[in-house]
Amino acid sequence: MIVEGAEEVGVGEKMDKEGFEHVIDGYVQFTYVQFEWHKSLNPWQDALVHPDHPLHLPGEDGITLFLGIDETGKQRLLYSLRQLEYLQYYIHHMRLTDPAWVMSFTCDEQPRGADKASVLPLVGDGNEDWLPLPNTVMKANFFTKLESIHFESRVAIKKLLNQVYKHNRKLEAEQLRAFPTSSMINREEAKIDNATPGPGLRNGPPRRRPSRSRCDDEKETYTEDKADKETTGWGGFPFKKAEKETIIEAVCHDDVTEHQAKRRASSMGSEATPSSGIVSDSNIEDASAIIRDEGETELGVPIKDLASKDATAKLAHKVENFTSNYYYHAQQALIVGSLGGLRGALEASPDEAGPPAEIGRSLFLALDVTTWETDTDVVLEVGWAALWWADSQDGIKEDGGIEETREQGHYIISDHLLEKSNGHWQPNNRSHYNFGSSLPLAEKDMAKVIKQLITDLSTKAGGDILVHSPDAKHTELAKLGLNVSAWERHLKPSGWEYASYSSPTGIGKTFIIDTAMLFAAIEHDPSVVPAPICTRRSLEEVAYIMFGGQKERAPRFSGNAGNDALYNLEVFSAIVSGPPLEDLRQDFRRSQKPMASEPELSNSNSEEDDSDPPQVLETSPITPNEDSDMTIRAVNGSDEDDDGEYGSEVDMVKGVYYDDGSGNVLQLE
Repeated sequence: MIVEGAEEVGVGEKMDKEGFEHVIDGYVQFTYVQFEWHKSLNPWQDALVHPDHPLHLPGEDGITLFLGIDETGKQRLLYSLRQLEYLQYYIHHMRLTDPAWVMSFTCDEQPRGADKASVLPLVGDGNEDWLPLPNTVMKANFFTKLESIHFESRVAIKKLLNQVYKHNRKLEAEQLRAFPTSSMINREEAKIDNATPGPGLRNGPPRRRPSRSRCDDEKETYTEDKADKETTGWGGFPFKKAEKETIIEAVCHDDVTEHQAKRRASSMGSEATPSSGIVSDSNIEDASAIIRDEGETELGVPIKDLASKDATAKLAHKVENFTSNYYYHAQQALIVGSLGGLRGALEASPDEAGPPAEIGRSLFLALDVTTWETDTDVVLEVGWAALWWADSQDGIKEDGGIEETREQGHYIISDHLLEKSNGHWQPNNRSHYNFGSSLPLAEKDMAKVIKQLITDLSTKAGGDILVHSPDAKHTELAKLGLNVSAWERHLKPSGWEYASYSSPTGIGKTFIIDTAMLFAAIEHDPSVVPAPICTRRSLEEVAYIMFGGQKERAPRFSGNAGNDALYNLEVFSAIVSGPPLEDLRQDFRRSQKPMASEPELSNSNSEEDDSDPPQVLETSPITPNEDSDMTIRAVNGSDEDDDGEYGSEVDMVKGVYYDDGSGNVLQLE
């Protein structure tokens, strides 16, 4: 085989034409061959590992191929050039390109007594039966790593091909994130531009069809004004050079480059007025995100109207109503659930036929996932904490015979216990579960176990899911194999006459309650227009603000999925079962004062805790300083223990357990 581009003639053979080299260490990509040759080899994967295959070596089963990795990290399954040249010679020598000879060989392989070819086909000159080799030959020095791989079955070949394909796809995606193309940059700029008031630099806000109630004159005026904005300024007059320069100065405000300002001025025209006096860019992005996530049915303000003062004031009022309603429905769901459902809340007489007993019997389940900081698709931990009210089991019928029940747990994915851990950008508190013992869980069983857990808990009550997501996204839970898209994001979805806790429609359905949106209702600031619908604080910060003044409830070892799940449940119950919303807001504003010194939190495991507590402006908790029902008290033992405020280190961290392969669960020393 010869390739172009060489400056010297290879050793061992003299070439008549300069610029060619005799290649003895070439390789050809596996798929380049199989995409064409598979038409004659059916099934080709079985043929490769068959004992009669020409590349089969005596004393070995299967076939040996090669795996090459280039300098970019991309993998390729390869044939060696020697293998392909031998196959080319074998096909030529056996006349396998001639259908008559193939038929003759087939007849010879038939059992005795069957019809066989009596006369062999004529042997031609053989000049036209040489199969061409691929022209994409890669030399050995093209790869940084080259190794041979032996396949004993077609399943192994197919599995490796799938792994190579997924690896290369993931590598390409990472390279695009590190070195984005111009089209990707333009797409991201267009997304930011679409969330900015005005006609837009590129696509602008989504176009909306004019209302049917609008008269024909208004439609024509709307169309003419839209066309004039592109070429005219105020009053419909053409632009002058001085006017364009003024517009550029007007739009060159916070976080806008001169290049972006010129492009914005060229397309905005008369609408390029300073907007810093109305609303900041960050708030406009929050408002646009609200409308995209919650829809017009909740807030009812089109994106194209965000630039006007009236629309901004209207949007602020809508956001205030939305956060208050969100808090109200979450509070009512907890109250109705604690009373045993809607039937117990209505206090109907025994003679009256009340609503079905299942309405309002809610399960409040907090789920938390800890992923690997290097690859967020890899799940390291799963934590859960559940709260519900069930019929009393001890025969006491006080409070309607309903008692509160709590459970929690923490799973560690055993597949990644030794090889994958956090610690660079995220805290590594996988073994610091404060509320019991961590259980090992195989990655292949993760989705099945979590789904069964939710099913078992839901049979005891309803099906609400608690999350804390500052970006109002719940994609992390989808990594557990859960159908997150089928969950309702509000306790009273759009179009429902009644909320989930008071309607038969809510029975058997799952509703998301986001504690980040609940806390946004508490930190509501009327001076920020429009106020964000979701807090930007992490769960750890919110927990410190809620319980920072109570040492026994202050969060410890945040980042552990089991701890965060229980903290999330405690934050939810403290918000919706505490003082009224307006009192919580006032307490929150009073608490936001600079601290004279950082609060001293007793931490028996302070040497093991690598993560510092978040710096929050907080002097007193915004919830009453009363006895907590937090599960930490039940786990750490009674008050008679002398091992410190949090209990002994052995009782606090129960450790990690693993399966030794014989069915025995042992503690990891």
